[in-house]
Amino acid sequence: MPVIASLNGTSVGGWLRYARLMEQAGAHGLELNLYQVAADPAGRVADGYGVQDQPWFVLTSATGKVIWKHDGWLGIRALEAAARRA
Repeated sequence: MPVIASLNGTSVGGWLRYARLMEQAGAHGLELNLYQVAADPAGRVADGYGVQDQPWFVLTSATGKVIWKHDGWLGIRALEAAARRA
């Protein structure tokens, strides 16, 4: 089953490094979304509306099994470390 990775970014050039990492991890395709994101690092707005915080991350195996997920803000080093552990 082909793996299609989804990458959301706010800068034109910042996503390129992560696209390469996803390719190295075995992704067959990439969905890229570039847009401006209003910052709510504490999640107060999402909590006020009773919705899930953004962003959220999900890493799946080649068979589609969820092997790691995280809801809310995550620093780049923490994200890289989590991807390596998974």
